[in-house]
Amino acid sequence: MAVERALPDNIDYKESGCYELLVERYSIAKQFVAGKIVLDSCCGTGWGTFYYLTKDAKHVTGIDISEEALISYDFKKDNFQLLKRNVLNSEFKSNSFDVTLALESIEHFDKQDGVRYIAELHRVTKSDGILMGTTPLCVHKSMMSVLLGINKHHLYMYTPKKLRQILKLHFSSVRIYKFYNKTFPYLLFFCAEKIKPVQRKEIIEVVSSFSGSKSSIRENKAHHYDWCSKQLQNKGDFVNFRRMHAVALLQIPKVKSYFWWRDLFITVLPVNVVKIIKKLKNIHKVSIFKRNVKQTWASMQWKDWSAWTMSKVNKYCPNAKDILEIGGQGKELKNFIHRRNFQTLNFPESDICKRTAFSSSAFDLIYCKHTFEHLYNPFDAAKEINRILKPGGVVIVITHWSWRYHGAHNFGDYWRFSEPGLKLLFSELDILESAYDISERRKDCRLNNVPVDKLGGWREHWHVYLIGKKR
Repeated sequence: MAVERALPDNIDYKESGCYELLVERYSIAKQFVAGKIVLDSCCGTGWGTFYYLTKDAKHVTGIDISEEALISYDFKKDNFQLLKRNVLNSEFKSNSFDVTLALESIEHFDKQDGVRYIAELHRVTKSDGILMGTTPLCVHKSMMSVLLGINKHHLYMYTPKKLRQILKLHFSSVRIYKFYNKTFPYLLFFCAEKIKPVQRKEIIEVVSSFSGSKSSIRENKAHHYDWCSKQLQNKGDFVNFRRMHAVALLQIPKVKSYFWWRDLFITVLPVNVVKIIKKLKNIHKVSIFKRNVKQTWASMQWKDWSAWTMSKVNKYCPNAKDILEIGGQGKELKNFIHRRNFQTLNFPESDICKRTAFSSSAFDLIYCKHTFEHLYNPFDAAKEINRILKPGGVVIVITHWSWRYHGAHNFGDYWRFSEPGLKLLFSELDILESAYDISERRKDCRLNNVPVDKLGGWREHWHVYLIGKKR
């Protein structure tokens, strides 16, 4: 794991076990590139890119920030190029590649840059394209500091849950698989706006063919969890040491020693029992756990739309200069509006439902989040947005399909919109993207003064969004 640069001609690299993993990752990627335009981000020397992808792909581009790595070999082929690029700002046009690869790369960025990295890959991937990547597996958050201490080149490690959260900020469909081996386990992930049934079947077949037999998986999993338990024991984290040890022993068939049962009862079962009781409390309204802190709207920790918004802006209108936000103050756009003409329109000072003071075709981008449900006349508002939007300009609207009533002093709560309803409102635009967002569907937001709705309406939270372009 400490051998970082892929140099297959180097004896130390081959003996480290990393060479076999390099071949495995590119062999998997090879199954998805036939006839495709491919980007291999953070490709290093380009060895795997050249030997495994160029034969079947229509065209392959490899990029890396290290010039030293790129000149390690002299690869030449008509459908292949290596470029020195910063992957956080790759300079490629949006929707350029059918397949984008991120093999053993996201762990080399800190958490914030990791989000930017996935956002950039999302921007350059075609709407019907796919992102495939791998990253070392962190089986539990307690192992984060251990793994970072082993490899100085890695800045952040991902558990499957953490990785899914970041990928879901930009891609609607995400599939993650664990690959266990004796060198170091890794996560294999596939992302797309929508993974089609044919693609899903192909992914499952490829994963099955490379994952090995069940007995070898159990053996490698036991080996890795045993290694993790020893690292945590040396660290002095005895609670998580027992958890890892119990999982390792669980992989050995017909072996349930006293130590396994002890570790299981001490760590795993109590944690899961508490989780089950909390779920029962939410479902059946059983007052088992008392609220010590008064719940407020601010403490609810709602979804932060910043990363999602930036990914869509960078994908559809990265060069927008004149920007208007309706019903906000630039929170989600703060990383984009620097040195650009940014304006806001807020009720009651201004009214988007009537003709505004803005001239026709004034803005490249109009952004509106959680506002349309409060507009007394959304139909006239949509017409006014269309009037002040430049030809080729983009509008991003986020509102609610299902949400509790939330009126305020200066405005009411009048509407809920389905996805077809939003499309009807903005029928004069070309629809680039629209969908429901159910990431907060089951969030309990009764607060301390909202009565329980027998139909569950207080927790059926469905966002809906639309991205349109003026003809």
